[in-house]
This record gives sequence, C-alpha cells and structure tokens, in this order.
Amino acid sequence: MLFKRPLNVNQIAEQLGMHYNTASYHVNLLLESKLIKKEGGNYGAIYLPAKLLKENIHTYNKLKAELLKK
Repeated sequence: MLFKRPLNVNQIAEQLGMHYNTASYHVNLLLESKLIKKEGGNYGAIYLPAKLLKENIHTYNKLKAELLKK
C-alpha cells in the first residue's frame, strides 16, 4: 500500500480492516526494521517505504510469496 502512496496509521488500519492499535504496533515493527520511514510529527505522521525496502523489493516479494503459500 505504501508504494502506491504514503499513509498514516489510521488510513493503514482502515484499508487493512484492523484495529488502530494493531496497525500501529506493526507500523512500529516496520520502522524498527528500517523497512518504512516516518515523515511529519507524531499526530498524523505519514509512512512510506524506506530505502532499504526499495532496494530489496525483489527479496521482499519472494519472501512474501513463500509465506503466503503456507
């Protein structure tokens, strides 16, 4: 989703049909892993793919496909 356009946590939660707290938890995991980056202040901050993810998108897609097979 973030490759299409930057989103805030509320928008991510709505698009995935999950509770805000769940989306926030996973966004924080992605931030800690340096796969996404944050722009703006805490309230209403937007998230977008980080350089690490952009440079390794093929590996990410391969792992994602493998996990979805299970």
